[in-house]
Amino acid sequence: MASQKSSPVPRLVTDEELNRYQRVSLRLTQTKTQGDVVYVCLRDPLRGGRQTSRRAGTTREQILAALDAASQWVSEYPPDPLRDPLTPFAVVAEAWFDHATSNGLLARATLENKRAFYEAHLRESLGARPIRDIGCGLLRLQMRRLEAEDIGASARSKTQAVLKDVFRWAKREGYICVDPTKDLEAIGTPKPDRRHDFLTPEEVKHLLDPNTLERLESQHVVRRATFYHAHLRFLTETGCRPGEMAAVRDSDLNLSEHSAQSYVWIRHSRDGREVKSPKTAAGVRKIPISDGLAGELRRYINIRDELFVSTDHMIALQHGTSPAPDNPLGFTFTSPWGRPLNLRQFGKVFRRICLQAGINTWGVEDKAIVPHPYTLRRTFLTHLAEAGTPQSTMMALAGHSDFRATQRYLGATEDAQRQAIAGLWDRLELDGSPPPQPLGASAR
Repeated sequence: MASQKSSPVPRLVTDEELNRYQRVSLRLTQTKTQGDVVYVCLRDPLRGGRQTSRRAGTTREQILAALDAASQWVSEYPPDPLRDPLTPFAVVAEAWFDHATSNGLLARATLENKRAFYEAHLRESLGARPIRDIGCGLLRLQMRRLEAEDIGASARSKTQAVLKDVFRWAKREGYICVDPTKDLEAIGTPKPDRRHDFLTPEEVKHLLDPNTLERLESQHVVRRATFYHAHLRFLTETGCRPGEMAAVRDSDLNLSEHSAQSYVWIRHSRDGREVKSPKTAAGVRKIPISDGLAGELRRYINIRDELFVSTDHMIALQHGTSPAPDNPLGFTFTSPWGRPLNLRQFGKVFRRICLQAGINTWGVEDKAIVPHPYTLRRTFLTHLAEAGTPQSTMMALAGHSDFRATQRYLGATEDAQRQAIAGLWDRLELDGSPPPQPLGASAR
């Protein structure tokens, strides 16, 4: 007989009778009709989640007989109470946390962070539900509920990561047959608007003021903060990427004492410990540097060598036979302890200096954006554009082969916007025009 579409079937088996069979690791997934015969589809987690169909018949006795036959079919596999599909989600989650802790799958701080999100957003709402009753739709509803409670995208994303960890492990251990989190949509963290992520000339002067760094160092806010003065000035006056600054060597610098002859070659970039070549030929470039920056770099190199290189190593360095012990590749910009600059740590130090010095950048709707070392690159290109620098010159200094890449770094300061409006007023002669009078009003 030709198969027909599935139609609702009256419940012939009570919940208690159904649970009795589900307790032996059999899960009733659906019932379907083919002609006048009812088929019961069951899923066996102990056999890899394979689904089987049992011809149940049309009466209650026949359906119970089919379920009995199915339970006998898996009788050779004794049920494990710890793998019961009716186990509450909270029990499974605690089992996963114990498993991750005992096996050292994650760092202690990471586990504590995941447990905090579980306790805050999942335990109360999903903890008492049987794990087999939690589907993708319920998880989507939970994510929407968190969004309605004004929980941030970052917190929701981390909560969803906890769900994925628990359900993947539950499927691997046999609690469930299908992972409901595989169809969950990823929660994207909105990226901040960087169009206003640059510093004004007054903020640049405040950032590069030696007194600012000395005050932060004396207050123990940033350890050896004065050591980073050359790093900050180099990024501000050259517009280099932080990775390019970290890959500069002493041999790339020409710190001439003659005016307007100092420059730096940008040949490589660092990503962690890996030294890479630029993506395009335009990335290899020669950037002129001012006499003030050249003098700053000469003083910095002398201080660095006195602090971290012994006399024997100084002699070896002059003869080119042996680099410094903690800086084997001879990078110019190092940490205050003589090792190659850690870009992540430098980013934290930069943000701490900016926040403690009262320097902040602003996005749309007056939402603060935490400064980043790339802020100095945007500052460099933004002020070049406002000074009327040609596009070709800006592309050469930034290391771009396409001006569209340069445009992403350009912003508009408030002074430039006011000057543009003032120029429009002067051009249209709006300042001297009298205000319009209402219709019907007599001139007095």
